[in-house]
Amino acid sequence: MDNLNIAVVQFESESQHIESNVEKVIKNVTEVIQLHPNVQLILFPEMCLYGYDRLSQAELSHYEARMKACLKKLTQKLQHYHVLILVGYFTKRNGNFYNTLGLIDSNGNILCEYNKTHLVKGLDQVFTPGNQYVILEIEDFRLGVLICWDAAFSEVTNFYAGNRIDALLVSAAWEHPFENQWEILLKARAVETGKYVFAANLFSQRTQPYFFGNSCIIDNKGEIRAQMNFASDSFLYYELKKTKKDNLFGSPSAEIFLTDYFDSIDLKVIKTNQGGNRDENDQSNHQT
Repeated sequence: MDNLNIAVVQFESESQHIESNVEKVIKNVTEVIQLHPNVQLILFPEMCLYGYDRLSQAELSHYEARMKACLKKLTQKLQHYHVLILVGYFTKRNGNFYNTLGLIDSNGNILCEYNKTHLVKGLDQVFTPGNQYVILEIEDFRLGVLICWDAAFSEVTNFYAGNRIDALLVSAAWEHPFENQWEILLKARAVETGKYVFAANLFSQRTQPYFFGNSCIIDNKGEIRAQMNFASDSFLYYELKKTKKDNLFGSPSAEIFLTDYFDSIDLKVIKTNQGGNRDENDQSNHQT
C-alpha cells in the first residue's frame, strides 16, 4: 500500500461532560467517513473524552465509573465503521491514574493504550508516567504515537525515527499562550526526523487557560500542509504517501538515536489490517 488516509479532528471538549464528549466523537467520526469514505485512521485530541480541567485524583476517582461506561458505549457505537480511532481519556490501573490514548478498531476492540510518558509539573502529582512507546503498523506504514508534552523531547521522536516510522501522531492539550511554541516544536520534530507530523490539539474556551486548537499536518520539510483555526470544530484530511527521502539532511540512523535513555523503556508494535480489523498484536519489547 502506497497511501494511508488520515483525518485529524478538533472539537470543543467540555470538562467532565463525558457523555456529551462521546457523542461529539461519534458525530465527528460519522462526518469524516461521509466525506472521506476511504479514511483509515482518525486522530482525536488528548483527554478529549474527559476534558482537561479539574484534574485531581479525587475528581478522576469520582468520574472513573462514568468514564468506563462511556468508553464502553463509544466502542460499541464505533463497531462496523471500518476505521481506526485514536482518542484520549484517562485510565486507572493498580491504583495509578494514566493519561491515555486508546486505539479502537471497527469491532469495538481497544487494540492498545499508550500512556503519556512526559508529565508537566503539577500533573505529575495526578498521573503516573507511562513506560512504553507505541508504533502502529497499518499495512505498510509505521506510525509513532505521542501525547502532547512527549513531543517536546527530541530523543523520543528520534527514537521513533530510528525504528523506521513513516509519521508521528501527536494527540495534545496545548494551551494559550503557547501557540508559537506549539508550531515551532512540531515543525522541529518534522524536520529533524524527516517525518510527517499529524497533530490534534484540544479546543476549549471554557477553561482557564483555554486550549486554542490549531490542529495541523506538517510535512517532512517542516512546512504546514493544513491547519485549523482557533474556535473551530472541524477536521483535516490527508493522504500520506511513502517517501524515499527522510529529511533535509539524509536518513536518520537507528544507532545514533537508540541511547541509554531507553534502557528501561519498552516498545510495543501494534499490527492492524486496513479498516481497523486486528491482524496481529506483536508486543515485543525493545531494549537498547
